[in-house]
Amino acid sequence: MKLFERFRTKSPKVADLAAASHGGADLPGQWTREREAFYRRFFGHRLTMSQDMIPHSRGVQVLVYGPQQGRNFYTLATSGMSDFVMPPPSEGADVPRRIEIIMRVPEIQVTPNAEDLPWQIKLLLRVATFPKQHNKWIGAFQEMTNGTPPKPICPGSKLIASVLLPPMYENAAFTNGLILNNGPKIDFLLLDFLTEAECGYRHKNGRAALLRLLESNRHTPVLNVHRNSYV
Repeated sequence: MKLFERFRTKSPKVADLAAASHGGADLPGQWTREREAFYRRFFGHRLTMSQDMIPHSRGVQVLVYGPQQGRNFYTLATSGMSDFVMPPPSEGADVPRRIEIIMRVPEIQVTPNAEDLPWQIKLLLRVATFPKQHNKWIGAFQEMTNGTPPKPICPGSKLIASVLLPPMYENAAFTNGLILNNGPKIDFLLLDFLTEAECGYRHKNGRAALLRLLESNRHTPVLNVHRNSYV
């Protein structure tokens, strides 16, 4: 089965366990430890952690993992986003409601305890804190433009929108998500970026066409702010 094939028709179906009641005095703390252990299994030991500075969305952190064997890039991973149970997009919708987001970057400069975060982490936090700030659901293949009107994510780039994709480039055990010891399931999504023309192509032709477009251009999910548009 090709890399993209599993995700062309729909995102992975997940039973909604988010509304269940779970006992325990410190479940968020326990979940944090379980998430970090899960990340460590696939990404190695983290280099540092950046705390979210957005006043009404505290609790979301970005963990930074350095390159290791088979991964010649940095991995950014949210932790705490899944503590918030997102409302479903429609009544009865069978969709993931607890998610965390990962992002791949070629390099990043992070100073521990620095108040000014790197722009890559700010981009990730902007998406990760959206559900809690607006009490909205987000999921696979949703886009978020960088401002209105859209502007490049950094000077000189043609990329103007973020898009959430299934983590199809990761190990199969990672794509299956994490079931916490106390019951809830966490699903993971990959944050990638599109040009204006690619956004239009996706809106016109659908998610399967977007995946074919990425595959045919041998797209790599490691952020390349200077890549040309595939359309």
